[in-house]
Amino acid sequence: VIVAGAAGSPATAALLAAAHAAWPKDRALILIDPDSQSDVTFWAARNPRALAMVTAHAEKQRQLQPQAAAAAMAPTAFVCQDYACKAPTTDPLKLLSLLREAGAPVAKAGPGAAAKLSEMAWPPPPAAKPGGGTGGGQ
Repeated sequence: VIVAGAAGSPATAALLAAAHAAWPKDRALILIDPDSQSDVTFWAARNPRALAMVTAHAEKQRQLQPQAAAAAMAPTAFVCQDYACKAPTTDPLKLLSLLREAGAPVAKAGPGAAAKLSEMAWPPPPAAKPGGGTGGGQ
C-alpha cells in the first residue's frame, strides 16, 4: 500500500488510519509526499517504481485540473499486489474495501468501531451548528 500525500494532512491521516485498520502489520505501507523534495530524493533511490507511479498520478491530476489553485494532488492511496495495482482512491472507506478484496483480514467490530470508521469518511461531514442543525437549508 502506498499513501501519497502531505504527512500533516488530515486526509492523508485518514488514509493511513484506514490502511492500519485493515492491513497486516507484516506488509509494506509506504507514505510518499510527492511535493517534498526529501521524500522524492529518498524514494528515487530506494523504490523508484513506487515514486514513478505516485508522480505520474500527481501529474495526471494536475493536467486534469489545471485551474486548481493548489498544485498538490489530493492524498491518494494505491493498493498493489503481485505487481498489479488497483485504481487509486482518495476515500478511506474505499481503501478499506480494496484492502479486504486483496485479502486483508476483517477486524472484529468492537465497541466504538462504527464511530472509528465514520471518522475515516472523507471529506468529513459538516459540523453541527449550535442548536442542532448542520446548515443544510431545511
